[in-house]
Amino acid sequence: MTTETHFRPADTLPGYSICSRCEVPTPNDRVRLHAEAHAAQDRWNAELRGLVSQLQVQLVEAQGRLDEQPALPSALPPPVLDDDELGFGPISDEALQRWVTAPRERFVRVRLAGSADDVQAALALLHSRHIHLDATSGPVLRRDARGVNLYGTIDIGEWLRFAAGQLAERPPTGAARIAAEVAELRQQVARTYEDGEALNEAYRERARLVAFLAAVFPAVIAYNDEQSPEWPVVYVDTPCGQLSWHIAERDLYLFEHVQRVDGGDVRAAWDGHNTGEKYVRLQQLVERTVLRERAPAEGGM
Repeated sequence: MTTETHFRPADTLPGYSICSRCEVPTPNDRVRLHAEAHAAQDRWNAELRGLVSQLQVQLVEAQGRLDEQPALPSALPPPVLDDDELGFGPISDEALQRWVTAPRERFVRVRLAGSADDVQAALALLHSRHIHLDATSGPVLRRDARGVNLYGTIDIGEWLRFAAGQLAERPPTGAARIAAEVAELRQQVARTYEDGEALNEAYRERARLVAFLAAVFPAVIAYNDEQSPEWPVVYVDTPCGQLSWHIAERDLYLFEHVQRVDGGDVRAAWDGHNTGEKYVRLQQLVERTVLRERAPAEGGM
C-alpha cells in the first residue's frame, strides 16, 4: 500500500515545507526529491511483501504434494506480516534499531507442521536461505497421529538480511535515503536557529512586507490553524488568489490596520494553497501590477 506524501508550509522556517509522513522540514527546492525518497521506500516495502509470499509458495511446493495437512501453512507466521508489530509500512529507523539491540524483540514464533519428511524439507529450504530456527530458545518437536509439529523462533534480522540480499543489486532502499535526508535537514535547521536574533529580524522584515500587502488588499487575521492554534494567520485576498502567512505575536503591532475575526469567518477560510502556490500567486500579482503600470505609458506612444 502506498501512502501519498504531502507538504504544508513551514511558516516558522522560511523556504521550507513540512513532510506529512515524517514531519521533517524540507527545503522547497527539495520537496520533489524528498517525496521520491518516500516512494522508493514504499516500493521496497512492497517488494519485501512479495518476497514473503514467494517464500511461502516455495515452501509449500517443497512438500512434493498437497494433502489435508499441508507441510507448511506459513513459513513466516502472521506476526511477520503484521504492520504494527514489525513496521513493514514503512520500516522505521527506531524499529530496525530495536530489532538489532533488543534480543527479546528480534524473534518471532513459527510452527512447521506436516509429516517428518515434509518438515525436514521445509527446514532445508529455510536453511538454504540462511533463515534458521533459533536453537537457544529450545525448539519443541511434537508428534501426533497427524504428523509432526515443530515450534521455534526465527530471528527477524536473518529474514531481513535475506530480503535485502535479493535487492542487493538495486538502488539503496528508501529507508536509507530518508535517514540521510533527515540527518542533513536537521543539521540545516539547527544551523538556521543558531542565530536567534538574526532569525527574528528576518521574520520581522517579512512581516513588514506582509503588512504592506494587507494594507493594499482586503485582509483579516484569525487564530484558526488547527495544527498551530497559538499562531495568528494573516489572510490577504488578492486578484490573483488568497495569500496567507503565520505572524509571530511580537510582530502583530505591525498589523493594527488589519481586522481580527473569528476562526469561522468566511474571510479567514484557507483555500488550500501551499507555499509554492502562494509564491506563484505573488509573482502573478507582481506581473499584473507591472503590466497595469506599463499600459498607460505604452498607450500614449
